[in-house]
Amino acid sequence: MTTLREARQAINSRFVSAWNDVTPYTLQNEDFESEGLDEWARVTINNTLASQGTLGPPTARRFERQGVATVQIFTKGGSATDRADELAMIAQGAFEGVTLTISSVTFLDVVVNEIGEDDEGTWYQVNVVANFRYFETK
Repeated sequence: MTTLREARQAINSRFVSAWNDVTPYTLQNEDFESEGLDEWARVTINNTLASQGTLGPPTARRFERQGVATVQIFTKGGSATDRADELAMIAQGAFEGVTLTISSVTFLDVVVNEIGEDDEGTWYQVNVVANFRYFETK
Protein backbone atom coordinates (compact mmCIF):
# COMPACT_ATOMS: atom_id res chain seq x y z
CA MET A 1 0.00 0.00 0.00
CA THR A 2 1.00 3.57 -0.58
CA THR A 3 1.77 6.47 1.74
CA LEU A 4 1.31 10.16 0.96
CA ARG A 5 5.05 10.54 0.42
CA GLU A 6 5.19 7.56 -1.96
CA ALA A 7 2.18 8.83 -3.92
CA ARG A 8 3.71 12.31 -4.25
CA GLN A 9 7.06 10.87 -5.38
CA ALA A 10 5.38 8.60 -7.94
CA ILE A 11 3.27 11.43 -9.40
CA ASN A 12 6.26 13.77 -9.61
CA SER A 13 8.39 11.05 -11.21
CA ARG A 14 5.69 10.35 -13.79
CA PHE A 15 5.51 14.02 -14.72
CA VAL A 16 9.29 14.46 -14.91
CA SER A 17 9.64 11.38 -17.11
CA ALA A 18 6.87 12.43 -19.52
CA TRP A 19 7.88 16.10 -19.58
CA ASN A 20 11.45 15.13 -20.53
CA ASP A 21 12.80 18.67 -19.91
CA VAL A 22 10.66 20.12 -22.73
CA THR A 23 10.63 23.34 -20.67
CA PRO A 24 11.98 24.33 -17.27
CA TYR A 25 9.66 23.20 -14.49
CA THR A 26 9.33 23.31 -10.74
CA LEU A 27 7.78 20.86 -8.32
CA GLN A 28 5.68 21.93 -5.36
CA ASN A 29 7.44 24.07 -2.76
CA GLU A 30 10.75 24.36 -4.64
CA ASP A 31 12.62 27.61 -5.17
CA PHE A 32 12.23 28.65 -8.80
CA GLU A 33 12.82 31.78 -10.85
CA SER A 34 10.76 32.30 -14.01
CA GLU A 35 12.32 35.63 -14.96
CA GLY A 36 13.89 35.46 -18.40
CA LEU A 37 11.98 32.33 -19.41
CA ASP A 38 9.58 32.13 -22.36
CA GLU A 39 7.74 29.08 -20.98
CA TRP A 40 7.72 26.92 -17.88
CA ALA A 41 5.56 24.61 -15.77
CA ARG A 42 4.75 24.05 -12.10
CA VAL A 43 3.42 20.81 -10.56
CA THR A 44 1.38 20.81 -7.36
CA ILE A 45 -0.22 17.86 -5.60
CA ASN A 46 -3.06 18.36 -3.15
CA ASN A 47 -4.99 15.77 -1.20
CA THR A 48 -8.72 16.36 -1.20
CA LEU A 49 -10.64 13.42 0.31
CA ALA A 50 -10.09 10.34 2.43
CA SER A 51 -12.32 7.54 3.59
CA GLN A 52 -11.84 4.42 5.65
CA GLY A 53 -12.74 1.38 3.58
CA THR A 54 -12.34 -1.39 6.14
CA LEU A 55 -12.53 -1.89 9.88
CA GLY A 56 -10.11 -3.90 11.93
CA PRO A 57 -7.05 -3.65 14.12
CA PRO A 58 -4.25 -1.17 13.44
CA THR A 59 -2.07 -2.12 10.44
CA ALA A 60 -5.05 -3.88 8.84
CA ARG A 61 -7.34 -0.93 8.05
CA ARG A 62 -7.54 0.27 4.45
CA PHE A 63 -8.01 3.95 3.62
CA GLU A 64 -8.80 5.45 0.23
CA ARG A 65 -7.02 8.75 -0.44
CA GLN A 66 -7.96 11.12 -3.25
CA GLY A 67 -6.29 14.20 -4.57
CA VAL A 68 -5.53 16.48 -7.47
CA ALA A 69 -2.26 16.88 -9.35
CA THR A 70 -2.14 20.17 -11.23
CA VAL A 71 0.36 21.12 -13.91
CA GLN A 72 0.30 24.87 -14.45
CA ILE A 73 1.78 25.71 -17.85
CA PHE A 74 2.96 29.23 -18.62
CA THR A 75 3.85 30.55 -22.07
CA LYS A 76 4.59 34.12 -23.14
CA GLY A 77 1.49 36.30 -23.24
CA GLY A 78 0.40 37.41 -26.70
CA SER A 79 1.97 34.41 -28.44
CA ALA A 80 -1.26 32.58 -29.34
CA THR A 81 -2.34 29.31 -27.76
CA ASP A 82 -0.61 26.74 -30.00
CA ARG A 83 2.46 26.21 -27.81
CA ALA A 84 0.40 26.16 -24.59
CA ASP A 85 -1.88 23.54 -26.15
CA GLU A 86 1.12 21.46 -27.24
CA LEU A 87 2.56 21.50 -23.72
CA ALA A 88 -0.86 20.74 -22.20
CA MET A 89 -1.13 17.62 -24.36
CA ILE A 90 2.22 16.38 -23.01
CA ALA A 91 1.06 16.89 -19.42
CA GLN A 92 -2.34 15.34 -20.13
CA GLY A 93 -0.66 12.32 -21.71
CA ALA A 94 1.48 11.85 -18.62
CA PHE A 95 -1.57 11.08 -16.48
CA GLU A 96 -4.63 10.21 -18.55
CA GLY A 97 -5.61 6.54 -18.27
CA VAL A 98 -2.53 5.78 -16.16
CA THR A 99 -2.11 3.62 -13.06
CA LEU A 100 1.31 3.89 -11.47
CA THR A 101 1.96 0.27 -10.55
CA ILE A 102 4.73 0.93 -8.02
CA SER A 103 2.50 3.15 -5.87
CA SER A 104 -1.00 2.07 -6.98
CA VAL A 105 -1.88 5.68 -7.82
CA THR A 106 -4.69 5.70 -10.37
CA PHE A 107 -5.63 8.81 -12.33
CA LEU A 108 -9.39 9.12 -12.69
CA ASP A 109 -10.02 12.24 -14.76
CA VAL A 110 -7.60 14.57 -16.55
CA VAL A 111 -8.87 17.94 -17.75
CA VAL A 112 -7.22 20.84 -19.57
CA ASN A 113 -8.39 24.23 -18.24
CA GLU A 114 -7.51 27.40 -20.10
CA ILE A 115 -6.88 30.14 -17.54
CA GLY A 116 -5.78 32.86 -19.98
CA GLU A 117 -3.40 35.80 -19.75
CA ASP A 118 -2.43 37.43 -16.49
CA ASP A 119 -3.34 41.10 -15.89
CA GLU A 120 0.00 42.35 -17.23
CA GLY A 121 -0.12 40.18 -20.36
CA THR A 122 3.18 38.56 -19.38
CA TRP A 123 2.01 34.95 -19.18
CA TYR A 124 -0.68 32.84 -20.79
CA GLN A 125 -1.69 29.98 -18.45
CA VAL A 126 -3.20 26.57 -19.06
CA ASN A 127 -3.75 24.08 -16.23
CA VAL A 128 -3.85 20.32 -16.59
CA VAL A 129 -5.80 18.91 -13.64
CA ALA A 130 -5.52 15.20 -12.88
CA ASN A 131 -7.72 13.65 -10.18
CA PHE A 132 -6.10 10.62 -8.57
CA ARG A 133 -6.60 8.04 -5.84
CA TYR A 134 -4.52 5.53 -3.93
CA PHE A 135 -4.98 3.20 -0.99
CA GLU A 136 -3.11 3.17 2.29
CA THR A 137 -3.17 0.49 4.98
CA LYS A 138 -2.53 1.39 8.60
